[in-house]
Amino acid sequence: MPRPLLVINATVEYPKPPEPVPEPEPEPALDPDSVVDLMIGVYPPTQRPAVGAILKNCYDLPRGYLLCDGAAVCRMKFCMLFEAIETEYGEGDGHSTFNLPNLSNDQEPDATYIIKYDLDSDINPYRDPNVVPIAIGTYPPIERPQVGAILSSTDGVPHGYFACNGEAKSREMYPYLFEAIGTEYGEGDPTTFYLPNLQNEDNPDLTYIIKYDHFSDIPPFTDPNIVPLDIGEYPSVQTVLPGAILLQTENGIPPGYLLCDGSAVSRHQYPMLFEIIGTRYGEGDGHSTFHLPHLSTECMPDSRYIIKYDIDSDQDPVVAPIEVGEYIPDEIVVTGAIRASGIIPEGYLRCDGSTVSRHTYADLFDVIGTYYGEGDGHSTFSIPNLEDGSDLIYSIKYTVTPEPDLCFEEPCVESCIEPCIEPCIEYVDAYIA
Repeated sequence: MPRPLLVINATVEYPKPPEPVPEPEPEPALDPDSVVDLMIGVYPPTQRPAVGAILKNCYDLPRGYLLCDGAAVCRMKFCMLFEAIETEYGEGDGHSTFNLPNLSNDQEPDATYIIKYDLDSDINPYRDPNVVPIAIGTYPPIERPQVGAILSSTDGVPHGYFACNGEAKSREMYPYLFEAIGTEYGEGDPTTFYLPNLQNEDNPDLTYIIKYDHFSDIPPFTDPNIVPLDIGEYPSVQTVLPGAILLQTENGIPPGYLLCDGSAVSRHQYPMLFEIIGTRYGEGDGHSTFHLPHLSTECMPDSRYIIKYDIDSDQDPVVAPIEVGEYIPDEIVVTGAIRASGIIPEGYLRCDGSTVSRHTYADLFDVIGTYYGEGDGHSTFSIPNLEDGSDLIYSIKYTVTPEPDLCFEEPCVESCIEPCIEPCIEYVDAYIA
C-alpha cells in the first residue's frame, strides 16, 4: 500500500551572496613641488658634513646641529643654514624665521634626525662620539701655541695654561678658551664649560695642560724662566709699535713710553699695552693691574729700557723722515717747510722741540698738528727737534705765503714793483684762455 504523501510547509533560507568589495580609491597624485628628496647620513659622520646636511642620530643632540622637528628658527641666528635650505621646509613667519624639516621614524623610535647648521660649531669628525681625537704637543713649545692647544708637561702647570683635569671653568672669565673648545668636553651649567680630563697612567709625572688665552703665556722659549726680548734703540728710525722695548740713553722717559722696572700698572689706563703683553711679565693683582718687564742696566748706568704703551701718545721726532732744504732768501715755501741756515729767518721758528701756542701759530698747527708732540694736549703743540750740535740752525716756516697779486696792465716787466715771472701780457692771455 503506498505511503501517503506528506506535505511540509517550511521556509528554506539560503546564505546571501557576499557583498562586492569596493575597489580602493587611488591615492591622490603628489604635487612634485611639495616633494623634497632627502639625502640622510648617519651620525657620527666620518667626515665633516656640509651645512644643511641631515643625519640620523641615536645619541644626544650634538653641538652644531638642530633637531629636525619642524620648528621655526631665526633666519639671522642661523644665517648659514637659512642660506643653504631657505624656505624649503616652510617659510616660518615669512620674514624673520624659517622652518626646519620635520622628520620621524616609526620603525626606529629611538632615532632622531638632525640637521647641521654651520661650519664651525661641531667638533671634528670621529667615529665614537665619546672619543675626541686630541693632538698633543710637548711643553715648552718651539712656537706659540693656539688657544685650546693641549701639551704634555713635566714641569707642572706653567703660566697661561690649565691642567687638563676635567674642571669646570667660567665662560665669561675665559672667553677665548670657551670660543676654541666650547662644550666639547662637557657643557657644565649655562655659565661654565669643562676642561678635558686627561691622565697618563704609564707616566704619572706627566701633566697635560691646555692653553687658555692669547696673551698670558710667554713667547717661544727653551727655558720657561727666560723670556727672549727683541730690543731696539731709542730714538728709532722705524715706526715703533706698542709693546716694543727700546734702549734709551737720553735723560727722561719720552712720552708714550714706560720704564721697564717691573712695576704694576693699570689695565684700564694702558689697555693697548695690556692687550699685547697681557700678564707675560706678571699678573699684578690679578684683575686690575699687570706687570711691566723688569730689565736692569747696571752695566750701563746712563741707559734705561723703555716700553711703548700705545700708538698715538709718543713723540718720536726722527721716526718719520724729514725733508730739509737750504734756506734761500725770497724763496716761496709752504707753511711747515724746514730749512737749514746759519740764522732763523723771519717767519720761521727754530726746530728745538719746544712747545708753542696753537692759537698764535694756528697756520702751522693746521699743517703739522701734534705730529711732533701734543704739547699740553689742548693749547700747545710741539715743533720738531732737529738740534744736532752743529753750526747749522734748522727752522720751520710758520706763516702762510700770500698769493702774488695778478697784474693785468700792459707789458711791464721793467716797471712792475714786484716783477712777474712771465711778461704780464702773456699771463693775461693764459688767464683768459
